[in-house]
Amino acid sequence: MEISRKFWVEQRSHAIWAVELHDHTPARCYGPLTLDEVDDDLIESFDYSTGGVGWIRENEEHFTALVPSVPEIPGT
Repeated sequence: MEISRKFWVEQRSHAIWAVELHDHTPARCYGPLTLDEVDDDLIESFDYSTGGVGWIRENEEHFTALVPSVPEIPGT
């Protein structure tokens, strides 16, 4: 099973969630987050749970993955 963790933005409210995906399907989540919590260094430390994941699955079409505004540049 492939497990990944991503930041997702709910388009209607602009709330940001950390979502744990199992084989590209939301399995657990944490949020909504404050802007200070949206940090790749923190994404592994959140207390993920299944509590809100049903709502995220039902509304997945209203979410988009948060893409860093400044890409990492190799060698810097």
